[in-house]
Amino acid sequence: KYDQKNLIKKMYLNIEQAKEMIKNGMYFGSHGSSHEWLEYLNYRDQYKELENSKKVILELGMKKNLLSICYPFGSYNNKTLKIAKKLNYKVGFANYSENVKNLKKQILNLPRIDTNEI
Repeated sequence: KYDQKNLIKKMYLNIEQAKEMIKNGMYFGSHGSSHEWLEYLNYRDQYKELENSKKVILELGMKKNLLSICYPFGSYNNKTLKIAKKLNYKVGFANYSENVKNLKKQILNLPRIDTNEI
């Protein structure tokens, strides 16, 4: 019999496991709190997405100076970048493939290879 609760318990990482992984040197980055297409949200809603996700990451034990975000679906806009900077994210990953031209200017929207491209 299909039991979604048991499947989730078996297949997904829980908070204790994530904390243990961080304690042992693994890294977790932000991905928004509800996996929304950020570019379609207003400023306030984008802010809540990034702020809530940051809160969870910090509660798990990540250090403030290591905060990163990978925008869900590669979706972001200039508001998102301003919010990420304001919330002290150190690096952000977009969803486009190209060489980095200016690391300082692109630090919050770095290109990356999407797994669907491989």
